[in-house]
Amino acid sequence: MDQGHPVRAGLGLVGAGFRLVYGDTTDATLTALAQSPMFELLVGLLAMILFRIALLTVSGVVGILVARAVSGSPRTFWLAAAVYAVFSWLIVAAQLAIGGENPGAILAGQASLLTSAVTVIYYLVAIALAYAWLERTLTQDPQASAAPVGRGRRMRKNR
Repeated sequence: MDQGHPVRAGLGLVGAGFRLVYGDTTDATLTALAQSPMFELLVGLLAMILFRIALLTVSGVVGILVARAVSGSPRTFWLAAAVYAVFSWLIVAAQLAIGGENPGAILAGQASLLTSAVTVIYYLVAIALAYAWLERTLTQDPQASAAPVGRGRRMRKNR
């Protein structure tokens, strides 16, 4: 099964599910999925779902930092790059530290229960921290939540 892009991996898992329903376990990956306990599969799927939510919230943080860089604070661009790099690499380091052979194993539905559980906890913490920062920043910083001055706003004034 493809361990590259998450969309391809997700579609591969759907295809694997259909093949398993009809008893096709000719592929080694399908055999491993068929022999996995249901709880392990559910925790692995939860990790994949939480990844998308964590990516969304962390991207919100990065977006605000980049917007601040554009509006005159260039150091925040590098802070945004660091936030994204830490978010991406910390989970890989954690998965490898607990004995995961391949960080892409979750995408293929082949991670151990421990790896999947640590990944779920990591994404929940990342979501909570990023959301709290976004909420605090957007409610306390009037510039972060102000409407952008773009073409649409100027065009309305010119009418």
